[in-house]
Order: sequence, then structure tokens, then C-alpha cells
Amino acid sequence: EIYTLSLHDALPISNIFSVLADPELEQTWEKINMKEASLVVACLVQRDSQRMCAYMKDTTVPVMCVCSSNKEAKTLYEAGCTYALQQEFVAAKELFSVLCAERSSGDNDDFKKRSLDHQDELEEEAHDAVLKTISKFI
Repeated sequence: EIYTLSLHDALPISNIFSVLADPELEQTWEKINMKEASLVVACLVQRDSQRMCAYMKDTTVPVMCVCSSNKEAKTLYEAGCTYALQQEFVAAKELFSVLCAERSSGDNDDFKKRSLDHQDELEEEAHDAVLKTISKFI
């Protein structure tokens, strides 16, 4: 699926929409006018986002693509991707940050605080944590 976000005209209705079409076809990108989007996020797991990045390369639209390896991230960047979201890399950076904070504080308070924050998010079924996080950009 391809999602496009529009950052202008903050309306109470969502301006994130899903398109049911082949996300690897240029005709799909043209159909949704992808070059006019405010942000493109491609979650093409085990599929190639490289052509889409090349298609968007000459625009000012930020393009984020999910990937799973250093090699894939490098290829996406070379094709024009703005940010390759490599899940293991992001998780490792977060873990490093947590461990550094714990080491400097000398106790497990930061772990406990993060755990409570996470548990609060889990309890908010009606307010999805991911949607809540990105809603300020919608």
C-alpha cells in the first residue's frame, strides 16, 4: 500500500488514505499524483521501493521507505530515498539511548518510567499509539 500525507489544511477528518493498487507501478503513482504529496511513506516489505524513489528523486517530497538491511538502505538512498527506515537500526539506537540513560542514572528508574509509558499506551485501545504519535503531522 502507498500512503500519502498532506500537511496543509488541518481538517478533523483524516487525510491519510490507502490506495488499493500495485504500489510498484508508475501508473499507480501518477493516479494518486504522488509528486504533489507532502510526504510519501512506502512499506513495501520484501518488495522493491527503488523505482519509486527514483521516480520521486527530482521532487521536494520527502520519501520514507521501510527496509531490512544495510545493503537495501544504501540502495534506497542511492535511488533518492529521503529516509530508509531500517527497523533494527532504529531499535538499536533506541536501546543504546535507554542503556546510556540507565548507566548515567545508576539505577533502573529510566527502565521503569519507559515501561510505565509503554503500558499506558497499550491501555489506550481507542487511541492507537502510532496514530497518536503521527497525528501532529496530519
